Amino acid sequence: MEKIYSLKSNNLSTQRLPASDFFKAVFICLLFLLSLISAIKFCETFVKLNPIILSEIGVFDREIPNYKLINIETITDIESALKEYNLWDVEKDAIIPPVIFNRYPIELNNQSVQLKKKIFFNTLLPIALIAQKEVSKERQYLLSIINNLESSGFKKEDIVFDESNEDWQKVLNQFQLHTSLTLSKKYRSSIAQELLTRIDTIPASLILAQAAIESAWGTSRFAVDGNNLFGIWTWSKPGIIPHLRETGKKHKVAIYNSLIDSVRAYILTINRGNAYAELRVIRQKTANSLKLADGLLNYSARRGLYIDEVKSMIRINKLQPYDSCILTAHDADLQKMSSI
Repeated sequence: MEKIYSLKSNNLSTQRLPASDFFKAVFICLLFLLSLISAIKFCETFVKLNPIILSEIGVFDREIPNYKLINIETITDIESALKEYNLWDVEKDAIIPPVIFNRYPIELNNQSVQLKKKIFFNTLLPIALIAQKEVSKERQYLLSIINNLESSGFKKEDIVFDESNEDWQKVLNQFQLHTSLTLSKKYRSSIAQELLTRIDTIPASLILAQAAIESAWGTSRFAVDGNNLFGIWTWSKPGIIPHLRETGKKHKVAIYNSLIDSVRAYILTINRGNAYAELRVIRQKTANSLKLADGLLNYSARRGLYIDEVKSMIRINKLQPYDSCILTAHDADLQKMSSI
């Protein structure tokens, strides 16, 4: 039934649709429903195929089914968990279980220096490896897309993921097209070769060293209240106002729901920030954390002194053997390790 207004009486009246128009309307509705169902099915498939974590722009679903989240409240909790998952004593080339600790216990500051270091590093190690794996997955997708385009006659140095240019888009399927545009947005570049320099891993030893310095071994106010291990700032999201913030300044120290979100934010900052372009240049030649540290000149106002501190942290605590540790990926492996 189609409702119309009578011009003569100004009263609401009704008029019956002809049968042919009625069936046309039903047909259009059915087409719409079929299109909607197809779109939903595509999205479901897209999400299942994509465990990539794009936390900042939230395009891909955050699926980490093989990772175990461990909630920590006390120092006893974290000691027990580290021992249960064979993380209490970590050696070179160790197989590391995919476990995520939600936070560091407040009592960490009351422990001996040796115990504090052990808990800090060994808690953060699996988290760092998981974050690395996520970036590696993004890089694999990008390389696959570039290889696809190269096999179709495109030169790598000429590939630009520009939405206004349809030539490269015709070669890719919907998944590849969406992925390339998403990665371009996340890493703030549409140039394929530039994306390859940005989407890459950072050695665990460098992550651990900077986290220890920036968070005072997980005991700083920003670490305890906001899970922020790297002093990352924000101007728009929820954050903690630094006590010594200058008058007129608007920045805050970002708050994260978990430690892994803090690590993700740090890696993203290093990978796309203009201030760390030199580090990315060095990374194309070596993955040695002591050499990569030279690219951190802009991370701190202390400049060269900060670089020296990072290098000392790596050397004194013998962190580079952590770079050879391997993240296990299966539930069966996780169960086996927890029974050791």
